[in-house]
Order: sequence, then C-alpha cells, then structure tokens
Amino acid sequence: MPRWNFGADLMNSNQPISGISVNTTGYFAGLTTAPQVVGRVNDALEGGEMPQGERTLLENYLQPTPTSVTQQREVLGLAMSSPSFQWY
Repeated sequence: MPRWNFGADLMNSNQPISGISVNTTGYFAGLTTAPQVVGRVNDALEGGEMPQGERTLLENYLQPTPTSVTQQREVLGLAMSSPSFQWY
C-alpha cells in the first residue's frame, strides 16, 4: 500500500511530495498513442521488462487515443504501483 500511495501522490499535481514535481508534458512530448506512452514508461521504470499483461492493462486505461495529460500522469503512477515495479 505505501508503494501505491507514493505513486499516486507523486503523480497527483495537487499534492506534491516535498517540492518534487514531474514534468510529464516534456517526458511524453510527441507521444500520442497508448503503446507509445506505455513503452516510454516501460523503458524508464522497468528497463523494457514490464510483463505483457501489465502493459495491456495500462494501454487499455489510456483509451481512447490520443491520450490526455491527466491519463499520462495517472498511468505513470499506476505503473509505479504495479507488482513488477517493486523488483526494478
């Protein structure tokens, strides 16, 4: 649960953690489809090793395409909460 709360709090722009902010606009610049966004998250957080099942769930969450800034922030928080993230 603490990992889930951390991911949600970090990506919730209304509740920054100790002055830390994440520039998701720059991070996801030029990416418009769910597979592109999830691919960027997968590479950054899990070194490209995210299980297919988790990638599919995140891609489904990002529908409809194109993804919104809010969805992109939320999918990054969800990925930090995923079971596989704790091992990387």
